[in-house]
Amino acid sequence: MTAVATHGRLTAAYLTVALLALLGGVVTGLAQGLEHAGINVYPALAPVVQSYYHGLSLHGVLNVLVWTTFFICGFLPFIAVEALGRPLASARLGWARSRIASPDPGPSSTTIHWTGRCSEGDRPSTPGRERHPILCCL
Repeated sequence: MTAVATHGRLTAAYLTVALLALLGGVVTGLAQGLEHAGINVYPALAPVVQSYYHGLSLHGVLNVLVWTTFFICGFLPFIAVEALGRPLASARLGWARSRIASPDPGPSSTTIHWTGRCSEGDRPSTPGRERHPILCCL
């Protein structure tokens, strides 16, 4: 396989995961917007998104963490190869990183999805103030 085909496939793999995460973030963002308009769509999303705050957490994790990380990991090597006109020094390193991260591109999103809650350790709380359990991920 040529170096151009290797970096093209690597870029495609990263951007596929990034765009799927963006789609999930957009869908949960749309559900939030509809909730603000007085249309409750969360019962229809019940197996995946259980409540407004659950969707809000998934929206943030998918858009901020997963989409951003995978887009950067796919776009930067692609643009460097194209701009410099040289192949990647180690395409294996890119594929290794892809295989490590892809089974669970966002550990936080999986935890939020399956448990419906976050751990209190995700964010430090203000000393002397107790955090409300719903707001643990915000």
